[in-house]
Amino acid sequence: MYHVPDKTLRRRINGVAPKRGSRPKLQKLTKSEENAIVSFIIDLDSRAFPPQVCYVKDMANRLAAERGANPVGKCWTTRFINRTLALRTRLNRRIDYSQVLCEDPDEYNAYFKRIKSAIEQESIAKKDIYNFNETGFMIGMITTNMVVTSVKRRNRPRQSQQGNRNWSTAVCAINSQGWSVPPFIILERKTHLASWYRNSPLPYN
Repeated sequence: MYHVPDKTLRRRINGVAPKRGSRPKLQKLTKSEENAIVSFIIDLDSRAFPPQVCYVKDMANRLAAERGANPVGKCWTTRFINRTLALRTRLNRRIDYSQVLCEDPDEYNAYFKRIKSAIEQESIAKKDIYNFNETGFMIGMITTNMVVTSVKRRNRPRQSQQGNRNWSTAVCAINSQGWSVPPFIILERKTHLASWYRNSPLPYN
């Protein structure tokens, strides 16, 4: 019924725990230190600051150094995340800090209720619904990284950054049926160069 292999079932009946979720006997950190790291990661994730994998190793080394222990090994972080049921690794996506401050579930619910009401009142077809957005690009902006988050997170994690100074802007729109229109690129310059249009992979229009 549950498609559990016979060998696995016998091991569980005999008290053998699965590798994920079990803690090996010989560990660099104590159980309380590992719990502190897990709690800190989940707290950072809830604040839109999920730590990168390398920072988790730094946390472990700091705790080990406080009691005079040796640093953790090269593969410690990966093994720690794999055997910790509350954690997982995912790719993050960038979000401006000002947007984080404006997040409110009640406001979201009220907004989508108004959208639904307008669609019903005006008999708007799904093919006529678009999502429109613009985003800026600048050297030094946060890029996509592998971060550590709570296992309960369903969507892709976002990492907050301070401000958004634009050098160029992309205006994009996607239809609710899944197709999109070509993006409109705005370059911040005082003058335009002909080479931008003659020797560029961007469409002429």
